Amino acid sequence: MSRELPRDIPDFERMGASFISHEASDVTRDRVQSLRHDGVPVRSWNSRSPEQEAEVAALVDNVTFENYLSAFGA
Repeated sequence: MSRELPRDIPDFERMGASFISHEASDVTRDRVQSLRHDGVPVRSWNSRSPEQEAEVAALVDNVTFENYLSAFGA
């Protein structure tokens, strides 16, 4: 299996998924943004700095972060 295949989320509809959680460095992928445009919630993982969080925040609905405190309140 190609490493690209899972990144293209080929089974989303077949599995009846209701959201995706995708690698932060890859959220600009066409398939990810197409799903988000269609109303599918997109979460990203793992932002490792406030700068990376800021880069992906406008492209996803929620950010998973590690090794720093997010500026967003609880």
